[in-house]
Amino acid sequence: MYAFVAEVPEDFSYDTPRKTYEGILDRKDTSWVLNLQNIGIATNIPLFLPKMCFYKDKVLQSVETINIKEDKVNFK
Repeated sequence: MYAFVAEVPEDFSYDTPRKTYEGILDRKDTSWVLNLQNIGIATNIPLFLPKMCFYKDKVLQSVETINIKEDKVNFK
Protein backbone atom coordinates (compact mmCIF):
# COMPACT_ATOMS: atom_id res chain seq x y z
CA MET A 1 0.00 0.00 0.00
CA TYR A 2 1.25 3.48 -0.81
CA ALA A 3 0.22 6.63 0.99
CA PHE A 4 1.29 10.03 -0.21
CA VAL A 5 1.60 12.42 2.71
CA ALA A 6 2.67 16.02 2.31
CA GLU A 7 3.23 18.97 4.60
CA VAL A 8 2.28 22.27 3.02
CA PRO A 9 2.40 25.86 4.25
CA GLU A 10 -0.73 27.20 5.95
CA ASP A 11 -1.33 29.58 3.04
CA PHE A 12 -1.04 26.84 0.38
CA SER A 13 -4.09 26.75 -1.88
CA TYR A 14 -5.27 23.68 -3.79
CA ASP A 15 -8.96 23.38 -4.48
CA THR A 16 -10.43 20.08 -3.34
CA PRO A 17 -12.34 17.87 -3.59
CA ARG A 18 -11.19 17.08 -7.10
CA LYS A 19 -12.41 14.21 -9.28
CA THR A 20 -9.58 12.04 -10.65
CA TYR A 21 -9.38 8.81 -12.63
CA GLU A 22 -8.80 6.84 -9.39
CA GLY A 23 -11.51 8.56 -7.37
CA ILE A 24 -12.05 11.79 -5.49
CA LEU A 25 -8.94 13.57 -4.22
CA ASP A 26 -9.47 15.51 -1.00
CA ARG A 27 -7.34 16.69 1.89
CA LYS A 28 -8.13 15.06 5.22
CA ASP A 29 -6.57 15.23 8.66
CA THR A 30 -4.86 12.04 9.82
CA SER A 31 -7.36 11.71 12.67
CA TRP A 32 -10.19 11.57 10.10
CA VAL A 33 -8.40 8.85 8.12
CA LEU A 34 -7.61 6.73 11.20
CA ASN A 35 -11.07 6.93 12.77
CA LEU A 36 -12.36 3.35 12.91
CA GLN A 37 -15.97 4.60 12.82
CA ASN A 38 -15.36 6.46 9.54
CA ILE A 39 -17.46 4.93 6.76
CA GLY A 40 -15.99 7.34 4.18
CA ILE A 41 -12.78 5.37 3.73
CA ALA A 42 -11.84 1.79 2.93
CA THR A 43 -11.86 -0.31 6.11
CA ASN A 44 -8.25 -1.48 5.72
CA ILE A 45 -6.71 2.03 5.62
CA PRO A 46 -7.00 2.79 9.37
CA LEU A 47 -5.50 -0.64 10.09
CA PHE A 48 -2.41 -0.37 7.88
CA LEU A 49 -1.59 3.32 7.63
CA PRO A 50 -0.23 3.57 11.20
CA LYS A 51 2.27 0.79 10.44
CA MET A 52 3.92 2.68 7.59
CA CYS A 53 7.37 4.23 7.50
CA PHE A 54 7.88 7.92 6.91
CA TYR A 55 10.72 9.28 4.79
CA LYS A 56 11.93 12.82 4.11
CA ASP A 57 14.59 13.49 1.47
CA LYS A 58 15.11 9.71 1.13
CA VAL A 59 16.00 9.41 4.83
CA LEU A 60 13.89 7.28 7.17
CA GLN A 61 12.29 9.66 9.66
CA SER A 62 10.18 7.27 11.69
CA VAL A 63 8.32 3.99 11.79
CA GLU A 64 5.01 4.23 13.53
CA THR A 65 2.84 1.40 14.75
CA ILE A 66 -0.23 1.15 16.91
CA ASN A 67 -1.98 -1.77 18.54
CA ILE A 68 -5.59 -2.21 17.50
CA LYS A 69 -7.96 -3.81 19.95
CA GLU A 70 -10.09 -6.42 18.21
CA ASP A 71 -13.26 -5.16 19.88
CA LYS A 72 -12.81 -1.73 18.24
CA VAL A 73 -12.65 -3.11 14.69
CA ASN A 74 -15.67 -4.06 12.58
CA PHE A 75 -14.60 -6.87 10.24
CA LYS A 76 -17.88 -7.09 8.30
